[in-house]
Amino acid sequence: MRNKKKGFTLTFLSSLLVTLSVILTLGISIFVGTHGIKDALIANTLTMNRINAEKLAVTTNDLFNSMKNSLAVTADLLERDWGRGDIQKQLDLFRSVNQNFNSIYFVDPQGIMRQSSPRNELQGTKLTSSGSAEAIMEKKPLVSDPYIGGTSKPLVQVSQPLFNREGVYLGYIGGSIMLQEKNIFQTILGSYPDIQTGSYIFVVNSKGQLIYHPNASRIGDDVTSNPSVDEVLHEKSGQQRVVNTRGVDMLAGYAPVPVTRWGVIVQTPTQSVVSLTSQLVSSVLKYTLPGIALLLIIAWLIAVKISKPLYLLAEYARTISNQEHNLKLPMPRSHNWNYETNQLRSAIGLAVSRMQSQMNHLSLQAQTDALTGLHNRRSLDARMEKWAHDEMPLCMLVLDIDRFKSVNDMYGHDRGDDVLKYLAQTMEHHVRESGVCFRYGGEEFVIVLPNVSKQTAYDLAEQLRAAVEVTVSPINKPITVSIGLSASDECGYAGLFAAADRALYRAKQSGRNRTVTA
Repeated sequence: MRNKKKGFTLTFLSSLLVTLSVILTLGISIFVGTHGIKDALIANTLTMNRINAEKLAVTTNDLFNSMKNSLAVTADLLERDWGRGDIQKQLDLFRSVNQNFNSIYFVDPQGIMRQSSPRNELQGTKLTSSGSAEAIMEKKPLVSDPYIGGTSKPLVQVSQPLFNREGVYLGYIGGSIMLQEKNIFQTILGSYPDIQTGSYIFVVNSKGQLIYHPNASRIGDDVTSNPSVDEVLHEKSGQQRVVNTRGVDMLAGYAPVPVTRWGVIVQTPTQSVVSLTSQLVSSVLKYTLPGIALLLIIAWLIAVKISKPLYLLAEYARTISNQEHNLKLPMPRSHNWNYETNQLRSAIGLAVSRMQSQMNHLSLQAQTDALTGLHNRRSLDARMEKWAHDEMPLCMLVLDIDRFKSVNDMYGHDRGDDVLKYLAQTMEHHVRESGVCFRYGGEEFVIVLPNVSKQTAYDLAEQLRAAVEVTVSPINKPITVSIGLSASDECGYAGLFAAADRALYRAKQSGRNRTVTA
């Protein structure tokens, strides 16, 4: 390959140049593509964790309001006929129809537990816990901070005071939630941990202490040093990349629970997203390596007379290596007299074509909702930016499946997923070429209608809503949707979604299964 007086042979230099150029081209392309995919996955994970945290916070808030209302109803029954002496019967009845509490009990003004359901060893003893003292002192409905009860286990107490007709304080009815035993938090949150990605949920109280965590031994730990916990304790919802109290890099979404001043945090290890990116790149290499191998073999067989075509191909490789997304550059002119050069040209084209195909596929995945096949929220943001730049008149429909949680609860999440896919297909059938359908998140969908009047958009929304109302869905009966409608000429592009979302909220508040305009 090398003569000490004359240097390297032209064949060797040509082969080396082609080999290094191709490796550099593919390396830079893979590097740029990998970072783009990783950034997209991180942004999508942060958004989904925030959405999940907000929905779970709303669910938890509604649950505690329901608990407090249930205790208030029972307290009212007892207050109206205090002398009838069947408190134990009422407690047993309440617990038989309300499984949210681990135990229900009546405590008198002196702090003595008089009755409980189920009966336990504390009945007839004075409760000295902070939760009991606070309930007796405040004499109002309360949700306590976690404390160690008489059973030496951490619990949360929901309490409702009792007063007779003369306004004399009679004590309180309390319901306990044992934090280290099977409880309502496990029912709501326990199925969330994702073994594949390592995602999980935890809940903190107003002091930043863990009151729910997949690892029960961590309950009671102080996690205020976690930046996302600090945000949620200030009653903020949002998303951010953080290093948690165990020193792990996490992608966190968080939201507060107003009624208790708790916080719900959904976290995914950043490393799991990086690993997923590596898997996608490996998939790309699986298809490109055969072409690279063929190219290297051809490079070593190049003759001296094809040095000029090799130079042109090397320049092509150098130029394309600077392109982050556009690989569709013209190939150098083919030399029909040179078989080896023609083969090398074809091999490089094949490798670049495969890389372009894989990059396009990965880009499509980042813009598409995996379950329904509709465009996702990231795609919506990109298109809205373009439409706004072009000053395109738009109408937006924001849809939400009515009582979708009950579908999941009654039929399971697999059937719930089938309902989401069915609605997506129904939307695309009705919209056809007049607009674009998106899945915004959960059971919420968006339809954007360019160059369509508000009346036409309303008519389309009503046709879609009416069709869904009478069509049998995957749960063997129709579902209903509520729709909010807004127009860009009334609220601007920046306020288009917010206006439609507020209209959707009014549709929900006014009875569901209807279309409301902004």
